[in-house]
Amino acid sequence: MPNFAWHDGKKIHDFETSTFLGTNPIKFCDWEVITLFYSALHYVDSYLSNAFSIDFVANHDDRKRWVNSLLPQINRIYLVLYYLSRDSRYNLSIGAPELTKAKSCYAQIKQVLTPVICPKCGFKNLKNTGKCETCGTTL
Repeated sequence: MPNFAWHDGKKIHDFETSTFLGTNPIKFCDWEVITLFYSALHYVDSYLSNAFSIDFVANHDDRKRWVNSLLPQINRIYLVLYYLSRDSRYNLSIGAPELTKAKSCYAQIKQVLTPVICPKCGFKNLKNTGKCETCGTTL
């Protein structure tokens, strides 16, 4: 069963794939959007595993419910990226405007879900509350 470390590796792999595809953005816009979404998906799953001990997410609908209830700060942008990815795979021709939107959504998700290291005690804070969960230092 996938765990935190597996999702960490996949989010990096998917982002690297997106970056590689970005070397020819006109030809691979659709796949760049898809790989950005899957990197974001693994950011979410990694975070759910590490912060909430949720090690199994059955499907996209299950994940969307977890994001809605536990990560409301990214719910809207995660859904935008999800639907851009679906449109890219099944419905529409994806161009530069959609790719730009996907990159923006991805950057916001990554920013929220990337742990903040406390400069005082070195603790890896998963829940970005503005204070270290261990020593209380303002982050």
